[in-house]
Amino acid sequence: IKEMLGKKYNSKRFYVLRADARTVEGNKLTFDRKLRKNKLKIDHGPIDCVDINAGIFGPANLNFKHIHNISEKDYKKTMDLNLDGYFLSLKYFAKQAIDNQVKNASAVCIKSIYGSTGSLFANIAYQTSKHGVMGLVRQSAIELARSNSKLKIKHPIRVNAVSPTF
Repeated sequence: IKEMLGKKYNSKRFYVLRADARTVEGNKLTFDRKLRKNKLKIDHGPIDCVDINAGIFGPANLNFKHIHNISEKDYKKTMDLNLDGYFLSLKYFAKQAIDNQVKNASAVCIKSIYGSTGSLFANIAYQTSKHGVMGLVRQSAIELARSNSKLKIKHPIRVNAVSPTF
């Protein structure tokens, strides 16, 4: 990706960062400006826009994806990335946007059509995680939609979801 972007843009316009979206540490490294500056020796300023797009389908085997036969391990693995990862990314993005008083901050969560309906083609872990993302988006959008001095929100932060399908 770095090579591809380097052909089109000046290297000062982007930075490729490898971080684990499932962890607090990965999200702090991604969004905490002071940490990036101290640990990575870079400061591209505050982040004003984020596309949160992570997901695993989980166990795709027809016989092990339903509520009665999915393993707890597979269920938790799917929820860990598909829902908890979104929560952590949105949390640390909003925190840095508030701390840096970013104007026009925006988060877009790529959700999936399976977060709005049921399907014979999906699995219980994936469906549940993507429904959870929609709840996270709706509640975060309400909480961050307007200035609030008590919460130290000077500028509103837009939070939206996109629900692609095949």
